[in-house]
Amino acid sequence: MIDSSGAARPAPPPAQAMAPGPADARRIGVIQRLLARLGYLAPGYAPRSLDAPTQAAFARFRQDRGTLDAEIHSEGFLRQLISAVSRGGKIDGLDLVVDQAQIHETQSNLRKLGYAPGPIDGIFGFATMSAIEIFQEDFRMQELGLLTTNMYDAIRRAAENQDVPFKGEVRVLNWTDYIDPEILRSFERETEIRVVYEVFSSAEDADRIMGPDYDAYDLVLNPSYKIPGWISSGRLAPIDAGRLTNYAGIDPGFWAYSTDWDPGRAKDTPYAIPYMWGVVGLVMDSGKVGRLLGPTSESWGLLLDPGKVSRLASCGVIIADEPNEMLMAMAGYVTSPKSRLSPQVVAELGQFLSQSAQHIEVVDAERFIERVKSENFCLAVGYSGDAMTAMRAHAADRSKTASIRYFIPEKEGSSVWIDYFTLSARSANQDAALRFLDYLLKAEVAGLNTNHVNYANPVAASGPFIDKALLENPAIYPSTQVWGTLSMANQVDAALQDQIDRIWSQLKR
Repeated sequence: MIDSSGAARPAPPPAQAMAPGPADARRIGVIQRLLARLGYLAPGYAPRSLDAPTQAAFARFRQDRGTLDAEIHSEGFLRQLISAVSRGGKIDGLDLVVDQAQIHETQSNLRKLGYAPGPIDGIFGFATMSAIEIFQEDFRMQELGLLTTNMYDAIRRAAENQDVPFKGEVRVLNWTDYIDPEILRSFERETEIRVVYEVFSSAEDADRIMGPDYDAYDLVLNPSYKIPGWISSGRLAPIDAGRLTNYAGIDPGFWAYSTDWDPGRAKDTPYAIPYMWGVVGLVMDSGKVGRLLGPTSESWGLLLDPGKVSRLASCGVIIADEPNEMLMAMAGYVTSPKSRLSPQVVAELGQFLSQSAQHIEVVDAERFIERVKSENFCLAVGYSGDAMTAMRAHAADRSKTASIRYFIPEKEGSSVWIDYFTLSARSANQDAALRFLDYLLKAEVAGLNTNHVNYANPVAASGPFIDKALLENPAIYPSTQVWGTLSMANQVDAALQDQIDRIWSQLKR
């Protein structure tokens, strides 16, 4: 080795493996992730101790880069690693989900928690990404390293509740943007049960996450049409309603929808507890659509008529990635309102969609909301709550001027759906899971949740806690006339589901 004067210097002797404290261990884990990205360690290598491979990698990096005076624990060495990995410290495209102020806040919270996110500069770089990966590893979450809105909330919650003496945990998998983060924070503080909360953004995403590793979660959000298959395969455990003090507060009308497929309901040991409900509708940029099509009727033909959708493609036609419920919503276009999905109905819808597929983009929930609120669309098909969330954000942005409206085709109808929380048969935290379910069924909590997610909840007494504007919004609480045209996505057998999946995969190409 050569020092700055050109004189030869002996290589530093190898140090013994150290046993760092928790904060030091997290910092070392970040350094190991960065060294791995540079090829000095195996991909994903992060034992969080200064073992022989890490010290050898550190020595090679110093020799290659000429950073002879840096110590592995120093901020200077971390900055050198960041610079080497990212050539400036920023990862293009991965900081778009949250804004710079939220990145800055996340970096500060990560540092409070003992991680090493690099400079607190609001730039989502590789050190911040690596710190998030270590955080995810600590909480046994999916190790993606990305700063999504859910990870922003998870890290913020961990920092704010750092003083809570946790005595247990519950692991929850839910749709993205489908709970008020304040509910998670308050539940942790009131119960001293940590919530490890993860999300999925499409049915396909959920199926991937819930493949062989479904025992990673205690509570899983499921649409009604998927639950019978999970029950028959033994993946779900019945829920003892006697342990839910707020169970009686569920509007009795909701149980009518699960009678046919929930064998435990009659015994007060249901496999599914209703969480939220809503409808599928269309969001339209009236100005753009009017300029391209002229006067239009409120019909599914805007999406399914090849002549119309091809003209709208220039400004964007998007649909939420949930095939069963989206096809159920359109069924009235080829039959009549309140129809059911059948091989014939699905085939007819498939014919229309095959002619329009090149003009339609399938998007997940986050992209749906982002596209609508930023006016980057002409026509959008999706869930009522996502539409309302996007439209509220759009209305709050004074730079946005488009006339955006939501509607349900009254003549053709649409679909109504209910989402349920289910208990994994492999749950390691059933007591904590039941306490979390019971908390969600509190009238005040359910009302606050509706205010945040813009979906209606099943708790009868929650009305006084819901914003009046939401209670009077026909997109969230449809009129009696519209309600008469809505149908629930019916159960389908394996052959029909394959038919649905084939049509959807063609649409996603």
